[in-house]
Amino acid sequence: MLWALIRLVILALAGSLIALAHPFRWNDFQYDPKWWGWVLATLGLMVFMFLSLQSPKKWVRFLLGFWAGLFFYGITFYWITIAMNLHGEIAWSISFFALFMLGGYCSLFWGTWAAIIGSNWVQLQYPMGRVISYGCLWAGLEAIRQYLFSGFHWGEIGFSFFNVPFMAQTAQIWGVQGLTFFWVFVAALILHTDHLYRSRTQTRLACLSLALIAAIFFVSYYEASKRSAPEGLESTKIAIVQPNIDQQIKWDPAEAENHLKKLIELTREAERGKPQLVVWPETSFPFLVSAAQKQLPLKAEIPLMMGAVVRDNHVNRNSALMVVQDQVQERFDKQHLVPFGEYVPLQDWLPFGKLVANAGDFMPGSTDQKPIQPPGSNLRLGGLICYEDIFSANSVRHARHGANVLVNLTNDAWYGKTSAQRQHFAMATMQSYQTYLPMIRATNNGLSGVISPWDGIRTEENFVEKVFVEEVRIPKKERLTFFAWTFPLMLWIWWPLFVMSILWKDPTQTPSLRRYPTKRIFFPKL
Repeated sequence: MLWALIRLVILALAGSLIALAHPFRWNDFQYDPKWWGWVLATLGLMVFMFLSLQSPKKWVRFLLGFWAGLFFYGITFYWITIAMNLHGEIAWSISFFALFMLGGYCSLFWGTWAAIIGSNWVQLQYPMGRVISYGCLWAGLEAIRQYLFSGFHWGEIGFSFFNVPFMAQTAQIWGVQGLTFFWVFVAALILHTDHLYRSRTQTRLACLSLALIAAIFFVSYYEASKRSAPEGLESTKIAIVQPNIDQQIKWDPAEAENHLKKLIELTREAERGKPQLVVWPETSFPFLVSAAQKQLPLKAEIPLMMGAVVRDNHVNRNSALMVVQDQVQERFDKQHLVPFGEYVPLQDWLPFGKLVANAGDFMPGSTDQKPIQPPGSNLRLGGLICYEDIFSANSVRHARHGANVLVNLTNDAWYGKTSAQRQHFAMATMQSYQTYLPMIRATNNGLSGVISPWDGIRTEENFVEKVFVEEVRIPKKERLTFFAWTFPLMLWIWWPLFVMSILWKDPTQTPSLRRYPTKRIFFPKL
């Protein structure tokens, strides 16, 4: 019993260490992943792998994986309670219950990983097969999390490489799931080093696997250098408006005129920089717009892309409008709505409604919407509203439709001074690398900025009223990355690779637990 309790404590610590892979903020304390954070997170991942597999019973392994996942997601998702209570007017008790439910749902995937990987038909495999299966199963489960129940793969560990260009640029080939695989693969490889060293065949296989991964890095570097060549890019100037409107008064009808006045004043300031496009955040226009409405109570001398709520055939849509002068030229509707925020799934059967107050009921837009092109501009804008920028399918769809710039309009004021804003920005960054398209990101109070695979990340601080004008280099010709061209191949390829890794046989040896025993570093098997 004592060893079991110690194991639970160490697993909780391991899950907490893995959370160092993601940005963290608590009020004025901020942390971005650094090299020492990755070292500690990798150590936590290795400890988790070892201890969660130390039981012959699959239900025990599942519970151990689930337990560690609760601590990882509890730290990563703690901001949900802030958003719901302070800005959504939801009781603390319900807010913490929602955090537990969401963290528990995501932890099911950790438990499933431990239950499957710890089984005999994986552990009796050759060491190199086991190492590959560890990474493939983790990446495959994350692909499922991206789609199941409308999808929510916030917190995937592959996103942690967003500020390491050498690593992030490989996403153009194998996506975020590839980076997830890589991290788990390396941790598992370290754990199995002694086993691999005993067999010359296994050592050669390990070297071959590392060579294939190195080839991916080399090809991605070569592709990145070709795409960033000056002759393949052209510059355009854009302006981003960050109004910093307090979430507590954002939806107050008495403040609507003041909000619009502030936005217009900031836009006039932006126009002095002579950009080709001005961008406002999500739902920034403070009045309801009719779908048939063509004229707005403002005049934009430069094409303006703004977020607005549009009333369309008795339903609301979260939309982006392209406005020239005072006329609405084009419209893009949000396709991927936030469950329990913008709509309630199965609302006829559930005993509760939206978990976020002051937000309307919305309908999703069509998935075949084309990029928006401002008049007289070479820009083709792929709209991503709110957290649409965390899903690969959305950014890839725009790339395939010919977009040369991704534009993310989001609010993010819901989160306050928590980890969520930086985590959201990290995921947006990886969408830019997967498609190798620059992204313009306009938020209410941060983090607004320009994300470019070839020019780096340029952001403004959050919680300030700000206008900034930036040069953005865009590709002259349409050219899909391997990830976008083959999508969704690189999401689901991990499942057949997982099956192959556990079925493959080494013709020179017979597998046995006696030949490749499981070493007990910390505690005896319980």
